[in-house]
Amino acid sequence: MAASVKHGIPYGLLRYQGPMLRASGHMLWQAALRGLFPRKTSLPQATTFAPVRRLIAAPPQALIDHYLAWCQRPDSSPASLPPDMVGQWSLPLVSQLLLELPFSLTRIINQGVSMKLHADLPRGVALQVQAQFEEIASAGGWIRLCVLIRTGTQAQENLLETRLHMRIRESEQRTVRNTPAARPAPHWQGLGSWHTEADDGLRFALLTGDFNPIHWCAPVARRSVFRGKVLHGFGSLARSYAMLANTGMRELELRFLRPVPLPCAAIALEQSATTDADGWREVRLCSSDAAVHMVGRIR
Repeated sequence: MAASVKHGIPYGLLRYQGPMLRASGHMLWQAALRGLFPRKTSLPQATTFAPVRRLIAAPPQALIDHYLAWCQRPDSSPASLPPDMVGQWSLPLVSQLLLELPFSLTRIINQGVSMKLHADLPRGVALQVQAQFEEIASAGGWIRLCVLIRTGTQAQENLLETRLHMRIRESEQRTVRNTPAARPAPHWQGLGSWHTEADDGLRFALLTGDFNPIHWCAPVARRSVFRGKVLHGFGSLARSYAMLANTGMRELELRFLRPVPLPCAAIALEQSATTDADGWREVRLCSSDAAVHMVGRIR
């Protein structure tokens, strides 16, 4: 029997994470080389890089079952894949793209994710996945990156569109930000709540292959800017997704403001009571001390 962590997340799931583990190794090797042999280059254009396209095997049922169990939600759509699981099958392709950049990838900050579900992703079918740079831009001392991921099948290639928003510090010079005019605060309605335990970073890493040590290795995490272990951004999305989906949502745009610490008491997911003219409804994720961890909108 495979050794496991709490809640039955088996270490045996590592056999499904080979592509992401190899990509992580390449990224660490690249970061080491860039540290030894730094180089200055001009900012590349998004169109410089060819899309990365791959047909991958269908995520195995055992991995899906453990993923949904960790998310604390029932398997309500047994014929389709959880769209929020997109990181598991797409991050190896994204990493391949990022490795082409002339920057140290250890400096990348995950800012948010946007998703648009055109139709359900069938379960048990090979996935056609494509990742490409949609934006590479410099502003305010930061380099902004947007990677567009299209997930589908050989018969229907664009069932799910996902955009990953990232940034890299361009220089130590700080710029003055223009503060936008404050909008009236919406009236918030609760959608539900969840909490984290100390080992949830390791559990989510076993489910996705993202073994960044700030999520599971306490000595490394204490030396990071977060001063302790934090949950993956996709982990916050995964725990919140079912509550958002219950609203009938098919499209979302989320920004990660601050990571959820491990462990953390009850975290509340809320939505605005009204929608705007385009049908968007604001959402936010708040911890018990009123800290806002994630904001965005759904429709």
